[in-house]
Amino acid sequence: MSTAICLAKEMGKKLGRSKILQRALPTKQERIMKTAILWFRNDLRMHDNEALTQACAEGWKILPVYILPERELQAGPWGFSKMGIRRLRFVLESVKELSLNLEKMGLPLQFRIGDPANELAQMANEIGARHIFLHAEAATEEAEDERRLEEKGFSLKRFYGQSLIHPEDVVPGISQLPRHFTPFRQKMEAHWKVRDLQATPVYSGPAWEISPSPIPKAEELLPDQKEMGHNSFYTGGEQVALQRLAYYFEESGRVSNYKETRNGLLGSDYSSRFSAWLAVGALSPRLIYHRLKAYEAQNGANESTYWLVFELLWRDFFRFSAIKAGKAFFRMQRNEPAAPPNPFWTWTEGNTAHPFANACMKELTHTGYLSNRGRQNAASYLIHDLSVAWTYGAAFFEHHLIDYDVYSNYGNWMYLAGVGADPRKDRRFNL
Repeated sequence: MSTAICLAKEMGKKLGRSKILQRALPTKQERIMKTAILWFRNDLRMHDNEALTQACAEGWKILPVYILPERELQAGPWGFSKMGIRRLRFVLESVKELSLNLEKMGLPLQFRIGDPANELAQMANEIGARHIFLHAEAATEEAEDERRLEEKGFSLKRFYGQSLIHPEDVVPGISQLPRHFTPFRQKMEAHWKVRDLQATPVYSGPAWEISPSPIPKAEELLPDQKEMGHNSFYTGGEQVALQRLAYYFEESGRVSNYKETRNGLLGSDYSSRFSAWLAVGALSPRLIYHRLKAYEAQNGANESTYWLVFELLWRDFFRFSAIKAGKAFFRMQRNEPAAPPNPFWTWTEGNTAHPFANACMKELTHTGYLSNRGRQNAASYLIHDLSVAWTYGAAFFEHHLIDYDVYSNYGNWMYLAGVGADPRKDRRFNL
């Protein structure tokens, strides 16, 4: 077991684990009441959060919980963890702000590190809860967590708040989702429906006799990881996300030039830069859409404002493709050896024969971010010029990207490799 995981487990004990909940064991009267766990994952926000809103509206006594899966901190077969220290810091910042906002409502967020299904089952049993409110996920490990909880006898009340289009509103249905993006987009635009935002949650249930868990620092959980550079742009949390939204729309009007600038490589304003907050759910894609419609009503619509929605649809398409394919979404792989070949490591170090690919990889490893055009060129170079299996690159991006989203990351890598969604051979970028 790695040093990082040992420290994480010890941190979990310091955070209280069952001792905190033992002080809050429900009375006989409370056990008769409806008690539920509200499980936060990639929905770290108060606005447009259907699981939170519905749990409050239905009168449940709610215990909010966030589980940091220890599998995210474990070193993989190629020597690096799934979650790097920059993304971990961003996630923890977002969780900390969420905890503060929930505390104002009388809801003490409980933070744990470990196996999500086991941790949730333990807490639920301690407080007498058999129901869990959550936003569903389709990725293999997250879906397996849900399946195991149901196997343990818990009732999962699932909601879907991470996409622009609700899965139930996909035409003609996710089971018939085309493999190509264009027919999906055309069908959705012909039957356009973006749901209204959820109401602001109001909790009127009983108070808990416990405090919110302290949130550790990233350096405490991944002490062996050293940052080569710094990223001052991305700070986690809902407040910063909403500030960025206001800046990009109302304050600067940059969205009106989005299509012309979105392929830029450096700077803070060539694109929306919403991706990191979208990835952890600190920003709702539906809020972006409705704010955009308000902006268009006041300032006029153009191709750029349309293109922002176009890109949100691409994000949906990868997510819906994963829902449709299930486990097969992550099996669209080429044959690969047990360990990455040497050209992979020279690519990660930015030490190849091509200066542009090198610059892209150095920016990624030094900042945790890379422009969309930079990602496409770096990925294309690895796949088509260095002839390295795309799965290695996808795993390396997963570790380094602050804005890592499982569906978009793997969906885009498969797209460039010519497998998965929109399959086509030799989708190659000219560096």
